[in-house]
Amino acid sequence: MISSAQNTQVKNIIKLNQKAKARREQGLFIAEGRKMFLEAPDDWIEKIYVAESMLEDEEVMKKVRRFSWDAVENGVFRQMCDTQTPQGILTVLRQPSYELEDLLKEEKPLLMVLEDLQDPGNAGTIIRTGEGAGVSGVFLTKTCVDITNPKVIRATMGSVYRIPFFYVEDVVSLKQKLQGRGIRFFAAHLQGKNSYDRESYEDGTAFLIGNEGKGLTDQAADAADCLIRIRCAGRWNPLMQLWRPEYSCMRRQGRGGDKMEPLMWLIVLAVFLVIEAITVGLTTIWFAGGALVAAIASGAGAGILVQWILFLVISLVLLIFTRPLAVRYMNKGVPKTNVNSLIGEKAVVIQKINNLEQTGQVRINDIEWMARTSSDEVTIPEQTVVTIEAVQGVKLIVKEEKEGK
Repeated sequence: MISSAQNTQVKNIIKLNQKAKARREQGLFIAEGRKMFLEAPDDWIEKIYVAESMLEDEEVMKKVRRFSWDAVENGVFRQMCDTQTPQGILTVLRQPSYELEDLLKEEKPLLMVLEDLQDPGNAGTIIRTGEGAGVSGVFLTKTCVDITNPKVIRATMGSVYRIPFFYVEDVVSLKQKLQGRGIRFFAAHLQGKNSYDRESYEDGTAFLIGNEGKGLTDQAADAADCLIRIRCAGRWNPLMQLWRPEYSCMRRQGRGGDKMEPLMWLIVLAVFLVIEAITVGLTTIWFAGGALVAAIASGAGAGILVQWILFLVISLVLLIFTRPLAVRYMNKGVPKTNVNSLIGEKAVVIQKINNLEQTGQVRINDIEWMARTSSDEVTIPEQTVVTIEAVQGVKLIVKEEKEGK
């Protein structure tokens, strides 16, 4: 059993969690949690680390024993994880290698193209929602967040195992590569002439989603074949003929039928509302909005593809553009927590801070904290006065206080 945070394997796991460069160089990434482990493809699994508290979970251990694994003391395991409340199992996975053609296997693919998306939670949620909508694959520009970022992986809830993804230079170069493939590029834009529910998506389709703050670049918008408007209020007039049976999740799973009843969407809506009430994360509430719109479309007689497109587009628009405003409003005037109030305060180093050696402690208000710097290249000696920049779980991120300040 691994019982020391100085173990080389522990240090490497922490590096893989924190550094995209390390993940690229080693061709590995980390997935935390029971669900992510149980759903992981066998040929992706490199190594498994199990907290001692998880060793009695026979369902997990039955699969664990088929691979290379190590038990880890609970305290050390918490340091290895990116989450504040680890679930007791951490899986090291080989990064999949997809080619362009892997995303274009279907005769009429349905694609998502993400340009300069930065928020890991948004990226993971889009991939997860895309799987539900029948997306064939996800293209990301090289300026997007790293898809193997631990927060992205968690947000996909396992969809990353099933949705192929491919990085491209930019939207314009992707459009050139797909020339002659019969794929139309759609972009939500203020200058869109038609509402999204008045366009046909019967052929190969690619939806462009831009940066959370700036939206699509002008170059990406110009590359789109069609600029569409998204109405968030007013009368609904969904097109009946937009349904494509091959993109029906119910069809793919052999359940039959070309429509989801409004009641099903209302159940989905209720589930999202319950999750939001439990987590209060201002995340699933927007998918409840998408489910409501899909329920209305279903009641109006729209086909399954129209319903899924409405659900996907409305949910993502609300998530990407409305959530930041809601978060700012909710946080307005909210006092800092005791932990957050430490940011900007001064502390004294009582143990040399060295990220690479995983050492460092500071004292503030007669309380000792584990401390690290924002750069692995910086070392801070004992008795140095430092300023607290951020709080990450049980660690303080600090910087050396310059003389004269």
